[in-house]
Amino acid sequence: MAQWGLCEQDALCVEVEGDGMHPTLCDGDIMLVDRGNAWPPEDGVYLICLEGVVLLKRLQNLPGQKLRLTSDHPAYEPFEMNRQDFQCTDQTRILGRVIWSGHGL
Repeated sequence: MAQWGLCEQDALCVEVEGDGMHPTLCDGDIMLVDRGNAWPPEDGVYLICLEGVVLLKRLQNLPGQKLRLTSDHPAYEPFEMNRQDFQCTDQTRILGRVIWSGHGL
């Protein structure tokens, strides 16, 4: 974990469920999430909680304090949110940045 500058207490291993980030992350893949690298978000793939639902999304910073949330799978439409919406409630927050993923052979 030191190679990513990751502290043990910030590390979280999570199994991917669903196809929203396919082909980057596939159902059943294991990902390493850095919970200490959640705010402010840089462009990248994040584990988020949106209105109480945990999702994987690619976040892109936009002008005007906005974020574009995108799935890599083309069946899911991107949408935009205000950055401050992620700081207002426990039901909507950035849980951490995905820094590694792997899968079985």
